[in-house]
Formats: sequence, C-alpha cells, structure tokens
Amino acid sequence: MGRIIIEIDQEELKELVQEALRKVLQDFSGPTNNSSADEVLLNVDEACAFLKMKKATLYQKTHKREIPFVKKGKPLFFSKKDLIEWRLSGKIETMEESLLRAELEAGASKLRKKQNQ
Repeated sequence: MGRIIIEIDQEELKELVQEALRKVLQDFSGPTNNSSADEVLLNVDEACAFLKMKKATLYQKTHKREIPFVKKGKPLFFSKKDLIEWRLSGKIETMEESLLRAELEAGASKLRKKQNQ
C-alpha cells in the first residue's frame, strides 16, 4: 500500500480532530435520527432547560456574545445543534483524546519537516 503525505496547518488539524471527536461521541451516544430535530430553534425557557442554566446566566452570555443565538426582532432563539456544539467546544479532553491529539500534531509536524528538507 502506498503512503499519502499531506500538509495541513495547525488550525486544520484542530478542526479534523474536533470533527473526529464529534463523530466518536455521536457513535458512542447511540444511533441518532438526523431529522430536523437538531435544527429546532429553542426559545429562552427551552434553552435554559436544555442547558440546565438560569435565565439570567443565559441572558448574560448572550449579552457578552459567549453563546450562539438567533435574534429576529425582539425574541431570542437558540439552535439546539449550535448549543450542543458550543457545549462540546468547552469540553475537557480525556487522557486518551489528549494523547490522540498529541500524536496527530506530532505526525503533522514530522510531515512538515520532511517537506521542508
């Protein structure tokens, strides 16, 4: 089998690892129905219940633009899918995930060094 060597920058590597982790987490959580359920917009009360967050905290995070939201006119809405991704973005890596990321970064670094020689 032949080898394929690619060059990617650190940000692309980060995106690839995050996407791989999302797929693993999705597979781990069991089969999901990829219907429009993930595309549902939640109102403030529903978002608070989903995130287990007080309404004041949610408003504070929207004011500081720390959380993704949609605003059409006066009411606020939150994409369930965006809220899930937002929660995952703050996820602390397990030791296994950290080691995998380190291995991928080391491999990418070696590839860049080979190509620069």
